[in-house]
Amino acid sequence: MNQQPRRLMRLPEVMHAVGYRRTAIYDKVKSREFPAPISLGARARAVAWTSDSIEAWIESRVRGQGNAAKAPVPTRNKKKAAVVIESEMVSA
Repeated sequence: MNQQPRRLMRLPEVMHAVGYRRTAIYDKVKSREFPAPISLGARARAVAWTSDSIEAWIESRVRGQGNAAKAPVPTRNKKKAAVVIESEMVSA
């Protein structure tokens, strides 16, 4: 991990670090797939994430992708399902 001192990261910096937008981050927080932010004051609406929690989350993603390089990449079928169904109906 990085040897920089622990600090607080606001949402724009977190979005840049992890590659997710605001809605995706909060959806993942809600489903407990992403670290929850901490409040910056008793009545403040401002929140932030600790750099440690974001770095740990990134590391867990990297470790979890160890076998992904060996897995085949799925290809997208260029034909639309409706076209395939219509052609099967005509030839049947």
